[in-house]
Amino acid sequence: RRAWALARGARPDAGLHLDPDADLARRAEQTLGTPAFSALAATSGLPERELVRWALAWRQGGAMGFDVLRSPAVPTPRDRDCGERTDGDLAGTPTADLLAAARAALAEVSGTRPVVRANRVTSGTWQLRWGPDRRWYPYRRRQGHWEPAGAPDADPAAGLGIGRPVSRGAVPGTPAPPRR
Repeated sequence: RRAWALARGARPDAGLHLDPDADLARRAEQTLGTPAFSALAATSGLPERELVRWALAWRQGGAMGFDVLRSPAVPTPRDRDCGERTDGDLAGTPTADLLAAARAALAEVSGTRPVVRANRVTSGTWQLRWGPDRRWYPYRRRQGHWEPAGAPDADPAAGLGIGRPVSRGAVPGTPAPPRR
């Protein structure tokens, strides 16, 4: 299939550079919501729910989104010393200003006090993950698992749908705002 896509010119690399898991996430995203998805899950040996998470990560952020889903929280020396990250003391980690913006956005969405651990800011059922591409990836806790919940953005509020009208489906699982 990838060779055919390459021959047709649909994509310059047709995903040929991807490792097998990333390629599976890409294929799962293409079949999500179709009967082919269940067949792909059965063939892959992954539970359907896990493959849905992979597909959503690919849909929201491509290969980088998939990497962010699968990457563990990156502990810093400060995390090991005091259990909470408060500044950007390592390259590629969010600075104090970026963390403050993420905390404010999450507090607005969830109404609870955000907790920072490494490159993740969590509040209630919401989480923002800082990616190596310097964007925040929104996640929502559902059925005991963190799932991608929107497109990544350098602005955490925008990634969570704050500051613009949020309609049902703008961020998966987010209800439409109440009518006034």
